[in-house]
Amino acid sequence: VGGMPEGPGMGFPAADPNALLVRTLSSEDPTTAARHSAYLSRKRDKKKGAFTDPQNFLSNVQELERDVDFRLDFKVSGDIADKVVRNLCDSAPARLLSGGSTTPASGPRRCLCEVDLPPHQQKAGRRLAKLALADGGFDVDFPPCRSKQEALSSAQIFCLCVDGAGDSGGVGDFQCQLLAYQDALTRARATTRAKLRPVKGVLLCTHRAGGGAPAAHTEAEAWASALANYEQEAGPLWKFGPINIDDGDALHAAFAEMATTRIRHGAAG
Repeated sequence: VGGMPEGPGMGFPAADPNALLVRTLSSEDPTTAARHSAYLSRKRDKKKGAFTDPQNFLSNVQELERDVDFRLDFKVSGDIADKVVRNLCDSAPARLLSGGSTTPASGPRRCLCEVDLPPHQQKAGRRLAKLALADGGFDVDFPPCRSKQEALSSAQIFCLCVDGAGDSGGVGDFQCQLLAYQDALTRARATTRAKLRPVKGVLLCTHRAGGGAPAAHTEAEAWASALANYEQEAGPLWKFGPINIDDGDALHAAFAEMATTRIRHGAAG
């Protein structure tokens, strides 16, 4: 009975030694090896919290074990806006949540805060939110939101100093700040559709310790009266304070409350 031929030259082609070669990340493929090495390096840097690109939306705070559940965009306006944002980002709660300073040498600023959501809402309980912060004067018109959803996760906060020019180094009296606030609202309404405009809020600030009302009764009456008259004509404002501008912890608490309100409102549609 004829059997199958065996051995070389008996009907089977000779095996190609290259067909059994297993290629690895070595000099056989230097391009792939370089990419893989770069990936491993980035991974190690992220674990150490050292990978921080100041222009990247997510990279101005270190890597966290907790997930960031929400991201919000805050535009902070006014003559004292820059100081408010810096003190907010350098506050003890912001440093604790991020593992270090959240104020980069250049580029946009970011800040982490905890938001407390009710039991009936998705992702209920204490969650982590990241705030993207841009600041500018009353005359700075920030780019409009590109969608209704973006507007729902955004807010423009106007910082008004209740102390007036006497204690704040030329900020201007409270009435002038209210007029500048109104001018900014008028410009936004003239150039941007309502559904693409972020909600507006007012943060009342003071240079006095404790965030209390000014010592002089007449001065306290001046800003409070001006604000009451404005709200009587324009309607109630979404406002916070007065808060001492140097009290970063109080500023952080106020912005965490703003973030919680926006998240709840966005979830409600």
